[in-house]
Amino acid sequence: MVKQLVSLALAICLFIGLCCLASAAVVIPDGTFSSDYFASYGCVIGDNGGHVLHITFTTTGMGMCDEIGVASYQVEKLVTLDDGSQGWMGITGWLPGVTHTNTMYCTYGVNFQGVAGERYRVRATFICSKQINGVYGTETKSVCTTGCTVN
Repeated sequence: MVKQLVSLALAICLFIGLCCLASAAVVIPDGTFSSDYFASYGCVIGDNGGHVLHITFTTTGMGMCDEIGVASYQVEKLVTLDDGSQGWMGITGWLPGVTHTNTMYCTYGVNFQGVAGERYRVRATFICSKQINGVYGTETKSVCTTGCTVN
C-alpha cells in the first residue's frame, strides 16, 4: 500500500511538472552596442615553443557581414633605446591579414619565428563591411596585445 501511494505521488508530481511552462529571462543591456558592425574582435599571442610565437585573430560581426576579419597586422619587438629606456619597434611592417565574406565571424591564426628571450606584441586592424538599413558601410577597429616572451 505504501509503495502504491509513493508511486501515485511521483506520478502526480511528474504530471504537474509536465504541465508547467518553462521560461527563461534574457537580460537586455541598457543602451546600445558601441558598434553596428562588430560584436567582438581581438588578438591573442602565445609562445608555441621552439622560438615560435602563435598569433590568433578572432572577430564576430553584428549579424551577417559582406566582409569581416583582420585587415592587417604588425609584429613589434621590445627594444632598448640609446638612452636606456625601452620601447616597441615594428619589425615586420604591416602584413596582410585574412578576411571572410558573407559570414558573421572570422578566425585566423599565424605563426611568427622569434628569437629566444625576446619580447613581442602584435598590433592588428580589424575590418567589417556590411549593409545597414540599405546603406553599405565599413568600420575598422584596432587592438594591441600585451607582450609575450618567446622561449
